[in-house]
Amino acid sequence: MVEKRVIDPRNLDVDAYRGLALCLVGPMGSGKSDELIGLLKRLDRFSRYRALAFGHSIDVKAGSDRISSRTNEYFPAVKVSNAVGEDSICEKVLEADKDGFVDVVAIEEGFFFKSSLADAVLQLTNQNRFVIVSSLDMNFRGQPIEVISDVSGFPRTTTIKYGAYCQVSKDGQPCSKPAIYSFKVYRDDNGSLKICHTIGDNKSREVSGLWRAAEFYTPGIDPLVDHDPCKVPAGKPFYVAACKSCFDVPGKEHSDAVLRAILDSGSKGLPREAINVDGLQEQGLERVLAYLVNHMERQHVVQDGETGLYRYVGPRVLR
Repeated sequence: MVEKRVIDPRNLDVDAYRGLALCLVGPMGSGKSDELIGLLKRLDRFSRYRALAFGHSIDVKAGSDRISSRTNEYFPAVKVSNAVGEDSICEKVLEADKDGFVDVVAIEEGFFFKSSLADAVLQLTNQNRFVIVSSLDMNFRGQPIEVISDVSGFPRTTTIKYGAYCQVSKDGQPCSKPAIYSFKVYRDDNGSLKICHTIGDNKSREVSGLWRAAEFYTPGIDPLVDHDPCKVPAGKPFYVAACKSCFDVPGKEHSDAVLRAILDSGSKGLPREAINVDGLQEQGLERVLAYLVNHMERQHVVQDGETGLYRYVGPRVLR
């Protein structure tokens, strides 16, 4: 039996960690990016090792040439559209090797790269590099992000889970309980803060208040133009951390019940009119079915184009 090597970020022995991956996960505001940027700065300033940082081109909150944390720490980075293939992490690393071997590859907000992230981590570790990934590990419904679960499950990966402080306001003070969830919040046209979600009967749930929720964004770079969460533009979502008691996902129990009904129907499938879930109205059922068909990765549901029946087809193949 081969003993798994565990990575300790406090003792960053790059030569010992070649061929391994470190996955830093947790909710928004938990310090993942601070840890990643701190490691990169130490390597850059005090070692002979060459490190290269990457972010997804869709993530522009810190600009097009760097990654950042909510405490305003920065590190130069290359922004790409893919993890493998054209305009990808793997392609840019090989190009950079011409100026000297890249020992450490850091990937910020790894979930943006979807399923190709797992392929990239395997390729880079097989090239005898040390790979560090920072990412959310759950979406704003509290469900695991599949590709991060895949990367964390690799035998050569050490995963460190970070926690944050709950930012939901309690009587004018932050709740401050340990937070492991992130949820997406926006301000509607009436000025109310709402939790975003796309399943269930209600379009959104109003929140009583947030504590310094938008203060971590950088003025002039992020679309949030002011630190005051009361001045968050209408319709512009942002993320905050929440503890278990403050975190609520309206409609999740409905989607689980619908999926269970489809699973119980077996291979023959289930017509829409046969799906009856207590408390779920017609409009809510429409949203739940659209979510199960279009957005689930592993528990995949399809609708037959001829019969209209809904069937579960097993784990969806990640591409």
